[in-house]
Amino acid sequence: KDSIFDIKVYMKWIESNNPRTFYDLDEDGNPEKMLPTDRIRIPVNKENALKSGIVAAKDADKMVDYIDIKIDRGIIKSRILMLDILANFNWEQPIYFTGGSYADEEYIWLKDYLQLDGMSYKLVPIKTPMKGRSMFDLGRIDPEKMYANIQKLDWRNINDGKIYLDEQTKKNAISLRNNLMRLSEAFAKEGDSAKAVEILDLSIEKMPIKDFGHFSLSLGYPEMYYRLGETDKARKAAENLFHIFDQHLTWQMSFPETKIEWTLEEIRNNLFVIENILDQVKSFDEESELFKKIDGCFNDIKVELGLVEPYQ
Repeated sequence: KDSIFDIKVYMKWIESNNPRTFYDLDEDGNPEKMLPTDRIRIPVNKENALKSGIVAAKDADKMVDYIDIKIDRGIIKSRILMLDILANFNWEQPIYFTGGSYADEEYIWLKDYLQLDGMSYKLVPIKTPMKGRSMFDLGRIDPEKMYANIQKLDWRNINDGKIYLDEQTKKNAISLRNNLMRLSEAFAKEGDSAKAVEILDLSIEKMPIKDFGHFSLSLGYPEMYYRLGETDKARKAAENLFHIFDQHLTWQMSFPETKIEWTLEEIRNNLFVIENILDQVKSFDEESELFKKIDGCFNDIKVELGLVEPYQ
């Protein structure tokens, strides 16, 4: 059970018609293919990975000699096909995965070896452990590579205000907004504030917060702008978010007392979000008019709900 098969050997086993590779579990005369191990090793051709551009020259020292994967259950035919591709591509051309799923098997158990290049993930022989990270942090980022790809996006009429943004479009924008915010963070970590701000600006320009829903995903904007020294933009983002959640609260609290319990959970969620906005502004900009406005409004709402005593 502790053995590791080279992927080519593993695929030869799967392809083989030798009776010894089958097992008649039910003893009904219909033996099924038996998998010899749940651990597979994929060797890395470092020279090809660099030559083909899968790995940038600056990251050459980060490459591993091989990638080991552990299959967590039996394999269906589509996964066998993907393993066959891995057994034969020899790092001569890139392999990309689209997002949309977080299951390990969808990435052939390779989530620790992905690089976000824009809206898709490239398989790279560089380990970026996913343990303890969320699906929104999947993969490493090469900022310059991703930046170059983002410049090629054709946004067309996404933000002209003349088209109907249906729910599926808004859902699709979740990944794009998150990916752009991650790229901005990557530039910030490298000390390139100009590009970090440029990417944040682009994401808000093309996907205005008020128009694309899923507002909780935009809560990082104020702090990111504050940390980049863009106080005015941070205040604007915080104010937009506050107005959105304040409007939600106004509607939810308009229910009759006999029915307020219907929205109580949503009210609590919105109060939590407003408190998050308040904490961000308080940390960086306590003297702003927005802080005073949010702080007062937030307390008024809690008083109305009986969560705190009125100010004396």
